[in-house]
Amino acid sequence: MYLPIILRSVYYIAQDTDIRYVVQNFWDNQSVLSGSKDLQSLVLVRWREEEEWSPWNCVLLTEEEGVIHARLENLDAAYGPLLVEKICHKHTLARNHFSKLSTMDKYFAAEAGGRKEEEEQEEEENAYAWESGEDGGDDEDVDDLTEEVSQIFLSGTKMI
Repeated sequence: MYLPIILRSVYYIAQDTDIRYVVQNFWDNQSVLSGSKDLQSLVLVRWREEEEWSPWNCVLLTEEEGVIHARLENLDAAYGPLLVEKICHKHTLARNHFSKLSTMDKYFAAEAGGRKEEEEQEEEENAYAWESGEDGGDDEDVDDLTEEVSQIFLSGTKMI
């Protein structure tokens, strides 16, 4: 089953009410770092940049904090074990609350992984077929095309 790219991430399934729930109930309408409650300056950013955004992989920060957070390489060292544990606890709560989304996320990841494996296998088969001459292509057509291109370049014709 092929899923359009727009449905391959929980990010595209989450509703406004889901985002509001995350901000209010998990992050208490404030930045986890500064405690700022100015909702106009708060953003939900990925906790771990290498993973897709989801309610269990986000943290509420001010815009400035979010920019700095995106540059961090070692979250444990930057935030310390207590804050990291607090954030991971909130992620566990979010995963439990949004368990249906979590299941869908795993499904999307498996679907995307399965398609990727199929594409890689097809590329390998095509490469083997090309190398072994079993690609079904007509070598005479390739030779004719090569001859044509050579004639164009030898005649000095400019291609635009």
